[in-house]
Amino acid sequence: MNIWIWIILAVILYIYISYYYRYPEKVSILQSSLNRFDLNLLQEKQPIILEDSVKDISQLKKAWFKWNFSKVYQGYTPEKWYKNNTKFLLIHPQEDTEVFLYPPIKPFKDGMPDPEETVIIIKLKAHQLLIVPYHWYTMIDIQKQVLFMGIHDLLTPFLP
Repeated sequence: MNIWIWIILAVILYIYISYYYRYPEKVSILQSSLNRFDLNLLQEKQPIILEDSVKDISQLKKAWFKWNFSKVYQGYTPEKWYKNNTKFLLIHPQEDTEVFLYPPIKPFKDGMPDPEETVIIIKLKAHQLLIVPYHWYTMIDIQKQVLFMGIHDLLTPFLP
């Protein structure tokens, strides 16, 4: 192949990947319900709360993310901040829970948010769903029964 084709492909890939690291300047929490949900909301790169009670998140995975890779897990360490390294993280508490969120555009050092910045606290009822975008930080302060589903596309498993 011609070297120019490889250069053009590399530039296109670089531009595409750079969009993963462009975060909105203004933080907002989006709310929707299952019957009004628009998949275009996911492109906003903002946390999304579904007001409805969702009994089985695997049904949402089949409907909304059928072409994506996913991993379900339950364990976490309370009072520890986690950086979301999946395209979307679905947080599905089995009991009423408070989830702490911190945006990726704010300073984060030594495993903690900047004390001068505001941390977002979201109160979720049992079986509500929170969708957390790529690179946002999350924490749950006490041990609760929570399911997590990480949704990957083709690139996110390989990005830092």
